[in-house]
Order: sequence, then C-alpha cells, then structure tokens
Amino acid sequence: MRTIFNFLFVNFWTGLLFLILHCLICDLAQNVGMAAFSFFAILTYAFCQVKKIELVRKLAFYLYNPWWKNLIIIVLLVSAGLYFNNLTCFVLAFPLSVVSLFYQFIHNKLWIGIVNLILMLAISLLSLFAMTLESINPSPKRVQNHYASTYEDEDEIEDVIGVDIPDFEIITTNVEDSKSRKYEFTKTCEIEFEETLKPEFFHKLDSLCNLNTPDKINPESKTFYQGVEGVFHCWLKDSNTYIFNKDYMFTDEKNHFFELKITKGSKKAELSYGTF
Repeated sequence: MRTIFNFLFVNFWTGLLFLILHCLICDLAQNVGMAAFSFFAILTYAFCQVKKIELVRKLAFYLYNPWWKNLIIIVLLVSAGLYFNNLTCFVLAFPLSVVSLFYQFIHNKLWIGIVNLILMLAISLLSLFAMTLESINPSPKRVQNHYASTYEDEDEIEDVIGVDIPDFEIITTNVEDSKSRKYEFTKTCEIEFEETLKPEFFHKLDSLCNLNTPDKINPESKTFYQGVEGVFHCWLKDSNTYIFNKDYMFTDEKNHFFELKITKGSKKAELSYGTF
C-alpha cells in the first residue's frame, strides 16, 4: 500500500501524470465521485510535493507571488466552470484557493492574509456550491455522457437487447435537446457494422418477435418491458426492418428510452436514446 501511495503521490512525475490522466477521464465521464476523488488526490499530491522538490517550490512561488496572481487564475477557473458548466474547473479551483490561503498567511503580511482569507473563502464557497449544484442538477453534457456510456457501447447494447451484434462504428450523430429546467434530449446515431449480419441472426429476431406477450414479466426481461398501459414487446418487425424499443419508466433514473433499428441486407443501422 505504501508503494502505491509513493508511486501516485510522492514521486513527482508519476504522481503528476496520474493526476492529469485522472482529471481528463473525470472531465469526459463527468462523474461526481471521480471529481471528489480528484479533489482529495490533488490536495494529497500538493502536500506531499510542496516541501520535497525545489521545482515545486519554484512553481508555488511563481503561482502565489505576487498574491493577486493566483487569485486571477482561480477566478478564471471558476468563471470557466460556471460558463462551460464544467465540474473539473471547480475541482481545480478549490484546492488552489485552500493552498493559496495558507501560503499567503505564512509568507506575506497579515493584511494580505486577511484579504486572501475573505476572497478565498468566497471563492471556495462558490466552488463548493457549484460542485453541489452540478451533482444535484447535472449539466446537459454530463447527462448525455451518462447515457452514451451505456447506449453507444457494444457490450452494453448486447446486454440491453439480449442479442450479440458485430462490432460497429458510429458514422453520424444528431442531438435534439430541450432548454427546459428538466433537461430532456434525443440522440440519434447512424452506425455501420464491420460485417453483414448473418441469416441466423434474423432467424433469432423472428423468433423473438413472435413470442406471445405475457400478463406479467420478469423485471430483468430483455424481451418485454412494463409500460404505463401494460406489458409491451421490445422486438417488432416492420417489413425487413427489425425494431428494438424499450422505455425505462419505473427506475431510479430519469425516464428514458433506447431504440435500435436493423434492416435485413444492410450493414447500417440506427440507434437512438434519450430522456423524456
């Protein structure tokens, strides 16, 4: 455990690389838990490095002298976070403001420390408020990324529809979204399979389409789902097009849907998902 800690936080370059990679992943995933870990990881790394390496001391001196330089950087980070609704900006701004506060009290006059205390406290509270607001009311980008991580991944799609599909790539995408407080969107993707779907695949879909709809279903069923007006069939056939559609209306998440259209004889298909 000590070796891992040293590798991630005590060693300068490996620790820095770890933080950069983690912040990039956090920014893409827009995950609150990962963002919280990034915050504590940055603080841990800073405390491990600040008295250890001359380069870090020089960097700290550059950032925090004169005292207003770091204030400008933090204000820019918070402004960028508010403008772009980006959680990572607040994760970076908050530890910078905390470290700046201690640094100014130790190295500068009392009045500069008091001014920093007031300003950094305000910035820290604003950053914490923004991070809390982001977790309660996620940004549109984070909402889309949350569903994209499931409904644009081959393994996850196979788990949803209960049928194996070939590898594919997304050719085009289109997003229709609302600007209301309860953010809703529909994303449509045109995909292309790497190989033509075999006749056996469509024989299996035919058998799924022809299943009788039961009165009650297993909540884990991949063939039927519970709607407002009763039980519905996930797989439908329209001429040579097979349609998988499932509405998720009785879950802990927002009401959302997933739809996949596959046409016999074509390597292209259409998948769409979104909230409502």
